[in-house]
Amino acid sequence: MAQKLPLKQEQKIINCYAKSLKIPSQKIGPIIVCPVRPVGAGKSTVMKLLCPKLKLIRIDLDGLRKLLKKEGMSYDRVHQMAIKLTDQYLAHDYGVGLDGNGGRKEIQKEIKQLAKKYKSKIFWLHIKPPQSYIINKLKNYHHTWLFKDAKQAIHNYQSTKNNYVDGRLPYLSTIDPSKPTIKKQIDKTVKLIITNPR
Repeated sequence: MAQKLPLKQEQKIINCYAKSLKIPSQKIGPIIVCPVRPVGAGKSTVMKLLCPKLKLIRIDLDGLRKLLKKEGMSYDRVHQMAIKLTDQYLAHDYGVGLDGNGGRKEIQKEIKQLAKKYKSKIFWLHIKPPQSYIINKLKNYHHTWLFKDAKQAIHNYQSTKNNYVDGRLPYLSTIDPSKPTIKKQIDKTVKLIITNPR
């Protein structure tokens, strides 16, 4: 059974993860781009395409989970660790793409507090493929470091999917990664972010 992460070890893992990040040579300013949708929807697919175009530092929660798994630790503090990293880079005028599910209320609260602290804009992205796309993707899931098998991954999605649909968020755009127009959707979203007054 995975152990809870001691606070003294948390910073060590954060520092280790930070070494793997791609830091852009140019700074866009302290903005936060955050996708919303549960596991399997294609958040990382979107963020991997979008972050380089906007010169954002992509903070990938799954990358943090891999390190925690390697250390035999639970994921209970993964969101807090991502928030700490986001804070660190916003403080140095970088834009951040927070590649994790921003649909949880406690995470939204933390993100909004950071935005207020740095007077930064939050761009919420609604990642919305058909459910059949998500289920099919999870059936072929091979990341055993996150789920034991496809059955567990699908169960996780089915049991949590309603927790992350927050219609009250001011979504900048809705993106469907299942469509062949994904790159055009990304380009449109990039243009909306660039032209949005900050």
